[in-house]
Amino acid sequence: MLIFNCLRWWYGSGWSWRLQSHRQSLRILFEYFSVDALLRTLFAPYRQTLVSDGGQKNMSNLMNRLLDSLVSSGIGFVYRTTLIIVAGILAIGELVLFVLSAVLWPVVPLVPLLAIALYISQVTS
Repeated sequence: MLIFNCLRWWYGSGWSWRLQSHRQSLRILFEYFSVDALLRTLFAPYRQTLVSDGGQKNMSNLMNRLLDSLVSSGIGFVYRTTLIIVAGILAIGELVLFVLSAVLWPVVPLVPLLAIALYISQVTS
């Protein structure tokens, strides 16, 4: 009876458990990288070194602020894009693991039977 209950779980609610496990892994991955926040702030400045211009409104300060804003926005874009790409690669890896586990999941309980059959075929030949 125990074997039948184990097999019933394996081919029944075990599938659901594996699916929930992979969905939770993807959710944790996207929360860890905060992909939605990265996409919202993709063009936001990364860090700005120019804090204030001292209240002076001349062409030199304007050029410094413009250059600082341009450089920090460019660095922020590259940094956030890199993080989004890394999160995407890890998500693809998780999906590949899901497909592999979905393919191998039904076969695992049959491995002992396969091992016995291979052993018997080796002994008889």
